[in-house]
Amino acid sequence: MGSECNCAAAVIACQNLKNQMKAVKDGMENPSWKDLVKKCFMTGVDLTAHHMGHSTVDSLVGYNIWGAVVTEVQVDVLTGMMSIARCDLLEDTGMAISPEVDIGQVEGGLILGL
Repeated sequence: MGSECNCAAAVIACQNLKNQMKAVKDGMENPSWKDLVKKCFMTGVDLTAHHMGHSTVDSLVGYNIWGAVVTEVQVDVLTGMMSIARCDLLEDTGMAISPEVDIGQVEGGLILGL
């Protein structure tokens, strides 16, 4: 749940920042983002926010990840040498935040499993 914790923490930090800016925004009439940030800065509003993501504290729901791997291995019965002839992997990654990262994670997990 690493990516999910990071995303949830970013959303919560953004909400905290919006709350810090609310008093200034309420005193302005439909400000642009740039004008709001400038006014907040000029009035001393702390324009930083953070949140440490935690699956239990943030009530994130766990889920199952399904995958299957079939590996064809050749074994030399005289020497005991083994070699992988073919390896097919399938994993349901759901809606990927970053497909390249997902591919790296799946491939890394496969290599660790070998």
